[in-house]
Amino acid sequence: MDSSREPLWTPRGSHTNMDTFRERVNDRHSLSLASYQELWQWSVDQYHLFWEEFFLHSRILHSTAYEEVVDLSKTVADVPEWFRGCRMNYAENLLQHAAAHGGKTAIITAGEGQTPRHISFSQLRERVAAIAAALSAVGVAKGDVVAGYLPNSSLAVEAMLATASIGAIWTSTSPDFGVTGVLDRLTQVRPKVIFSVEAVRYNAKTHDHLNKLINVVAGLPELKRVILFPFCGSRDIDTSRIPNCVMFEDFVKGHKGSELRFEQLPFSHPLFIMYSSGTTGTPKCMVHCAGGTLIQHLKEHILHGDMHSNAVIFYYSTTGWMMWNWMVSALAVGAAIVLYDGSPFIPSPSVLWDLVDSLR
Repeated sequence: MDSSREPLWTPRGSHTNMDTFRERVNDRHSLSLASYQELWQWSVDQYHLFWEEFFLHSRILHSTAYEEVVDLSKTVADVPEWFRGCRMNYAENLLQHAAAHGGKTAIITAGEGQTPRHISFSQLRERVAAIAAALSAVGVAKGDVVAGYLPNSSLAVEAMLATASIGAIWTSTSPDFGVTGVLDRLTQVRPKVIFSVEAVRYNAKTHDHLNKLINVVAGLPELKRVILFPFCGSRDIDTSRIPNCVMFEDFVKGHKGSELRFEQLPFSHPLFIMYSSGTTGTPKCMVHCAGGTLIQHLKEHILHGDMHSNAVIFYYSTTGWMMWNWMVSALAVGAAIVLYDGSPFIPSPSVLWDLVDSLR
């Protein structure tokens, strides 16, 4: 390797978010933690104080203050409740930057055959409001499950945030999943609504998605609505074989301009249902709560990723992997997220790096 080449990026040696947080802990608790290792040890020994400090440091929006961080008399096996009494909303935290920085980019979408498109925080909030109102109008309420059988697109983020805003629970699988794989997951959680698309583009080919969707819907008798989005711009889509199917534009048409309200929920309210791999049997459902998801993701983005509101984050993922949920939470920091859908090698093996270079 040519050692004379300059590195593309060098991390800051000091004055990181981790340093700022460590100094905060020292000031507030009369400590002299001097290194990452010492801060880590304190976070293990005094875990209740660590999480309380980070809750305050990250300025998580909440309408009701917590009464207790955690009951220290309970063990992990007891599954203790965290931040008891706190009421908040995950979607509200991710969309908060629309108020003061509405014109700032929230999402950049890209993919095979797509020109990168920027969506501002204000635009994102408006779209979420319309979907949330439409979901409420068809009877989706707190505790109901909404599913996405969707590519890595802005619609997936919008539908997820709309679901979270009204207190419903989001679960998703990606179009590369077959019918059996999807039903192994969704029959366990019985979604009331599913969002999907007519086709996807991968490896320079357009792949029909309707036939798979038809079979998935047939296996989910409790579905009240199927929301279909023309992701590949298809025209004259035949939805006659899909019960209770409505095109996305028709679904939100009467709800554009709606006021977005955020249901205030316990810190432990269910947010996501994710799944194990299914390699040793039927995939197991794993419920992730709103507050726990948000505070853990913020810890990773802010402390470990040294993320600021001017950041742009890209992680190649699908909606069927937990890294998609992790990346989307960066919106709460004010960062822009990049959603790429398609092969990482088309039209060339450098396509993802070319995208990164164009967005620096």
